[in-house]
Amino acid sequence: MRLADDEYGAVAPIYDAATAWALDPLRRELGEAVGRERAVKVLDVCCGTGRQCLFYAKTGRDAVGLDLSWGMIRRAARLENIHAARMAFLRGDACRLPFPDASFIVSTIALALHEKPPGMRPLILAEMLRVTAPGGLIGVVDYLSPKTGAQSALSWGVKAVERLAGRDHHAHYADYMRQGGLEGLLERQGMRMFDVRRRMFGLIGIALIRRPA
Repeated sequence: MRLADDEYGAVAPIYDAATAWALDPLRRELGEAVGRERAVKVLDVCCGTGRQCLFYAKTGRDAVGLDLSWGMIRRAARLENIHAARMAFLRGDACRLPFPDASFIVSTIALALHEKPPGMRPLILAEMLRVTAPGGLIGVVDYLSPKTGAQSALSWGVKAVERLAGRDHHAHYADYMRQGGLEGLLERQGMRMFDVRRRMFGLIGIALIRRPA
């Protein structure tokens, strides 16, 4: 990837300042769920600035973050310099994870699937299943389909934000929501949730899936 092709490179320096206030409660909750697992090493796919890995490190877990964006990985490396014993970051393709089968007890992905082209989403989830050990945990955080009129009204704010992110980004989000959001995506992949927590007024879900033994 050329630096000019890095669509997230420009926002990497300001991403945490703009979003941490809203996303850190979700990251903390996912970190606590992971902290209850027997995992020693956790994989965070599409890790962005690496902030989710920071919450894993705080629970005593070693975290590996992967992202395709050089800008995001460089930003994440600042955390690695502070918590080198607990975190490592590398650039890689979520559709072809550079890890052997069953490498991790836990793998997670947060607020990334909705912005991917439709054909990429199942590939990413299949790769996460592959690198997660039997009996391990897969955590997925993303938008849910509105269930009430109030949630439908609030979702217009999300639509506006996604539209500001760009035409392609919004088109992928719109397709994702038309197909049932997070629950629809996981159902089509045969990934049954044992726990789903509605957060952010019911618009975002923290879904936990157990990899079949």
